[in-house]
Amino acid sequence: MSLEHKSTAESDFSTDSFSEMWEDPERYKLISEELHDKQYCVIDNFFQEDVVNQFREEILAKKEEFQQSKFVGNELEEQKHIFDLDMSTIPGQELMQGTFAEKLNNEVGLKIAKALSKQKWLNVDKDVPPSVKLQRNAGGAFPWHYDSTGGNRRRRVTFILYLNPYWEQEHGGEIVLMPFGQEAEKIQPLMNRCVIFLSEYVQHRVLPAKKQKSCPYKERLAVTMWFESKPARIHYGTEKVPARWRKTETQEKDVNPKKVKAQIEQKSIKGDLEALYMYKWSRHDQQRIARAVYSELYLSSIKDAVGKKNFKSSPITKAHNDAVKRSQDTWIVGELRRLTADSRRRAEEDL
Repeated sequence: MSLEHKSTAESDFSTDSFSEMWEDPERYKLISEELHDKQYCVIDNFFQEDVVNQFREEILAKKEEFQQSKFVGNELEEQKHIFDLDMSTIPGQELMQGTFAEKLNNEVGLKIAKALSKQKWLNVDKDVPPSVKLQRNAGGAFPWHYDSTGGNRRRRVTFILYLNPYWEQEHGGEIVLMPFGQEAEKIQPLMNRCVIFLSEYVQHRVLPAKKQKSCPYKERLAVTMWFESKPARIHYGTEKVPARWRKTETQEKDVNPKKVKAQIEQKSIKGDLEALYMYKWSRHDQQRIARAVYSELYLSSIKDAVGKKNFKSSPITKAHNDAVKRSQDTWIVGELRRLTADSRRRAEEDL
């Protein structure tokens, strides 16, 4: 995807310099098309070069103030070697006052939200700035997960900006994206690269970042922005299904198991692909069975994140196994495992 930005002489992060950048409708049409097709896209040279260079220095100047990261859903277990700063908190806002992180958390973030909202099917709330988290990874990993799993979370689109000059393959820390039923793609965390994906639909993980004693850029730096969907609407006392649950206004309904079975029983490539497509665009149904379908990959990533020593006793492992047991659609799970066998094997070999 060729959507690069040229450097500018400005380095004071004036929001005026972003007007043309974030209000270009053609730019967001291209992003929308990729999200609609693959559920993710990658853009290099996302911001001006001088902006990201100064942003990186600002983060490094405050890195000792970052807090030990915790696993989402299990705040008692720490994510080893990973530290972050949540810009939605008062301490985070005070620490990064006057920096580009503050701009992302406010006016620049709102410009991006407004631009995304013009792509109607995305259903992004133009009036809500993104949640922003700064992160440094000094040797940790993230297991497979979704960024939005229901409840009160309204995360719709995830942006991850990387700030890693001179990154090399042996440094690790790549993000791996795997839309349901599709091939896994490993993406290098290069300087000024932005990875964008649908928060509710794309399972992803981060490979272990490796410590590099001889490398001055050994820590993997990333900035994550989560853009929210519009809230669900209330109609005659009942909640209507919000547009964020649908690919478009007319598509993406809950999967009908009978239709899936009928497609699979055709014993044809077309039928198999149609069955996978149904789950690819049903966020609720795919999240319910993803851990059972991709169980080995999930367990391997958990081991990377918590360590071999703690793997068996970790509450993260237990939560995964419990989720697999709750997957009652044994026939569907078995068939989806058959249909994804080759892509799962390739992912295991590559990761």
